[in-house]
Amino acid sequence: MPQIERYFMNRVVWCVGQPREIQWTQSVLLSVLIMAWSLFLGFPSVGWTAESGTGFAEIEAQLESMQQSIESMRLRVDGLEHHNQDGAMKGAEDQFSKERYEELSERLDAQEGLSQELDEKVGSRAIVHAFEAMQLDFGGFLHSAFTHIHGDQGSASSFDRLTFEILLKAQFSRRFSAFFAQAFIRESNSRFTDTYQRTSPGFGFSGAGGVKTPLVIAWANYRHRDELNIQVGRYITPFGIINIEHFPAILLDTEQPQFLRPFSGDTIFPNFITGAQAHGKFFFNDDTLQYNVYTGVFTGSTPEQFYSGVRTAYTVGAIGTTFGLNVGTGKRSLTTTAPDTTIVAKNATFYMYGVDVLIDKGPILWKTELFMTDEDKGAGGNRLGFYTQPAYRVSDRWIVFYRYDFLDDGKLQIVPPGGGPRRHTPGASTEHVLGLNFLPVPNVRLRATATWKEFASGRLGAPNADAQIFQLSGTFSF
Repeated sequence: MPQIERYFMNRVVWCVGQPREIQWTQSVLLSVLIMAWSLFLGFPSVGWTAESGTGFAEIEAQLESMQQSIESMRLRVDGLEHHNQDGAMKGAEDQFSKERYEELSERLDAQEGLSQELDEKVGSRAIVHAFEAMQLDFGGFLHSAFTHIHGDQGSASSFDRLTFEILLKAQFSRRFSAFFAQAFIRESNSRFTDTYQRTSPGFGFSGAGGVKTPLVIAWANYRHRDELNIQVGRYITPFGIINIEHFPAILLDTEQPQFLRPFSGDTIFPNFITGAQAHGKFFFNDDTLQYNVYTGVFTGSTPEQFYSGVRTAYTVGAIGTTFGLNVGTGKRSLTTTAPDTTIVAKNATFYMYGVDVLIDKGPILWKTELFMTDEDKGAGGNRLGFYTQPAYRVSDRWIVFYRYDFLDDGKLQIVPPGGGPRRHTPGASTEHVLGLNFLPVPNVRLRATATWKEFASGRLGAPNADAQIFQLSGTFSF
């Protein structure tokens, strides 16, 4: 191919590789130069041979000059285009760059914050993964307490409770889930060693050397929708307020009201049930209606002693108040170890009724519960438990509370023929509790409580008596 054709072909190829605006500019320039060449110099014949040395050399020199001119013009055009683009787009580019920089800075800050949060929560620990479940949540708490008791005939002190509990929740699917709470406990129960268990305080290990490892909760739940859930396994008896709350991490006082003692007991109703329940919630704007219908057996009773009940609670969101009603029935036994004219029923039926009110509005947190039973003859007298516990949130860290607590356990107790302490205190008792909670961080709760306990004169000549109980405790959750 002759040089001039090769040159123009190279120019065309170069133009094709450029942006559209540059292609158009270069095409116009090439067309103008070609026309100028034709008009002023004439078009050389492409059929010249190598013998035409003088004419070919002249054309080659002119071609070189034209190539330099085109290159110079291309550079000027590029400069003008860049200048125009810079002038027209400089402000827009500056604004875009600024916005982009701010956006990237915010995203970087967010990523740094997330990284720091994950590091604080996880650190060098391995993250828990589920084999089959959609989600696996793991947590727990450590609870410890020191108690001093001053009675009419002496005093006693002890680090009486250490509980470590592991909590695990598995979400199998959108509808199926399970929850487990496994506890490891070392504790000694407070007790009075005199005949009527009210004047001589002391402590005694419960379980094998005070060590117990109960499976506190283990249930599986099917959620059809918010209004209908089916739950099977071991669950908290859905009665009242504090028994449902249950976990020390959220309780103002881990020494629960008297009608819930002993823990895992059956004073008014069993604290825990192994069985099945249906439960759900209905939402009405800011209000909520909850219900529980349950049946099962108490692990401390014989297998055929069923407990069944219904609870319903309505929450008025505007005033932060929940009203609850509780009705249930079951069977229990009363065991005596000395001659008594009462015929003891091994599977006596009882009925239980209860109401509760929870006010949680602003700094006010006020809980009140009343339960009573109607016991068959031979299962002991009717029982009554009542408390009211107003609390005030001084700040996010400080809470003060007071509790008035009354219990008549209704049990017909007699002195064992060989002597020794009774299993339960005859008659009624009242407690006045003044407490303070301090939360240095949300998952640490430190408590100090002072309790004035009054024993009323009871059956079989049990005298009046008083005791003062002081306790320091802490719950550390994770």
